[in-house]
Amino acid sequence: LTHPQIITGLHLDYLKAGCHILKTNPFGVNELRFPGRVEELVCAALDRAEEAIAQLGSTQQPRFIALDLGPCGKLLKPLGDLDFEAAVDLFAQVVRAGQARADLILIETMNDAYETKAAVLAAKENSDLPVFVTNVYDEGGKLMTGADPETMVTLLEGLGVDALGMNCSLGPVQMEALLPRLLDVSSVPVIVNPNAGLPRDVDGKTVYEKDLDLMIAQFLKEELEKYEGVTVEMTRESDRDVELPARTQCAVDAEADLLVSLHNNAYGKIADYRDGCTVLAARGVWKEELAQEEQCLAAEVLRELEDLGIENRGILLRICENGKTYENGELTDYYAIIRNGNMQDVPSILIEHAFMDDASDYESFLANEESLRQLAQADARGIARYYGLREKETGTILFGRYPKEEVLMTVTDGLAKNNLFATQCFGRGMIWQNGDALTWYSPEEWAELAGVEAEGIPAESKQEGTQAEVQKESSGQSTAE
Repeated sequence: LTHPQIITGLHLDYLKAGCHILKTNPFGVNELRFPGRVEELVCAALDRAEEAIAQLGSTQQPRFIALDLGPCGKLLKPLGDLDFEAAVDLFAQVVRAGQARADLILIETMNDAYETKAAVLAAKENSDLPVFVTNVYDEGGKLMTGADPETMVTLLEGLGVDALGMNCSLGPVQMEALLPRLLDVSSVPVIVNPNAGLPRDVDGKTVYEKDLDLMIAQFLKEELEKYEGVTVEMTRESDRDVELPARTQCAVDAEADLLVSLHNNAYGKIADYRDGCTVLAARGVWKEELAQEEQCLAAEVLRELEDLGIENRGILLRICENGKTYENGELTDYYAIIRNGNMQDVPSILIEHAFMDDASDYESFLANEESLRQLAQADARGIARYYGLREKETGTILFGRYPKEEVLMTVTDGLAKNNLFATQCFGRGMIWQNGDALTWYSPEEWAELAGVEAEGIPAESKQEGTQAEVQKESSGQSTAE
């Protein structure tokens, strides 16, 4: 009600990402919480979803709106003091207010079998819409009130729901373990809607990835600005969300030479490993030289992270799955940071440092401030090596490593079994023409061509063939995201 454009914008982002069903936003709306305002709030939520679909315009794929019902906020008798019939009435008011404008009803985040039944009866008795239901299980496969997946399938199929499953409380790994129990007994489609990973509990404190990412970014800014000519702009410096297109636009507005997006990983279906580091870059199907720059830079960063002891999982390339294409007709890159950077001519990489849900990775590389600083220092050294940056304090120029093969993993459809693998030799010294690396320069040759003193070259790099390509004049502007 107070910021409708934000809600519409969120819906629109989901649609642009390929989402087919929008969930309305009256998750906790009922007469107990908002006396006399149920219809107003439900209609406002539907307005936002309809506006987003209208703004998206015509598409090949149909878009649907789900009227969203969540828990009513009170326990039913005998555990609480709410009568079953009263719970049915609360849900029925929401259904009647929105059923004419919705395509389906989604009852979600239910942790009580009895309350779930009340919501389903309200939906069935007050509309003819399809009804989807997802419950909240713990890692042992129990609802808060004790029911297990098999019991809930029996109950919900008996009530005539059209799809059932689980959402919230668990991440992808935990839900994967419970999924077979639903599939084995369900005769209707099964829904799996996990959290995007889970925070970690460290010494009684909840740790979120976004907070670790921000700390690494702040350390990276500090480390990069130790080099001559480098200024770092942050897309965020506090706990706030910045939309993906705005992050690339920030780099464009700053006339940045590079956009770096910093993350930590969690296990998923796109890869068969559960630890280690990877760097995401463009595939090179459009603006090939930009992609080559990103991949060479990625290789330098990976080598520095590998030196810390992190398993090097290579460079990750991913094809979009929604059919969208670049101007040349090739399918776009999947990740918005990479795709938008490509479209705006901003070299962009996304660094996945380690796995938050792997105990060894977390304890070794993410568990304390010093470890996070070491990740940032490794990122900075990789970037400095690629661009041949000079340290302010010592005057030393960092040069790229010897050529080394890196694994390139291309994700085609989001399933690890269908990934494509290749190896390619990378090094800062490559000069590219039509996709081929042609020339290597020694550090002394590079220094002469770049107009700097060779004596600033560290001893480890004073060997033939370690460096190539003339360092171009630039503002040295980068954006840490």
